[in-house]
Amino acid sequence: MIAAGLWKSRARKTDDVQCWRPRSSAFGELVQRVRVELRLNGELKARYQQRYLNIAECGARLSAPEPAMRKPVRKDHNPGGRSTWMQGFFDRPSPPLLKAIPE
Repeated sequence: MIAAGLWKSRARKTDDVQCWRPRSSAFGELVQRVRVELRLNGELKARYQQRYLNIAECGARLSAPEPAMRKPVRKDHNPGGRSTWMQGFFDRPSPPLLKAIPE
């Protein structure tokens, strides 16, 4: 097929498979992360390498601030959930299309 001119070979692109990262300051040092969560129920949890660790707080616990006064909830203007503003809209006759489009 090459001799007949039906197929032409092309140089292949080589993709970099590995992503390079900056060198570490010490031999064997890797990037590791700890996630500390303060949950809504007041628990303190720490996650390291997809596992939860047993931890405790050090020092006195700060008192939670009092919740701010919120605005009163707005009364719903449509408590039934059905609106009537479009009732009968499609029952009215419409003008013919040629009269509705200006020339």
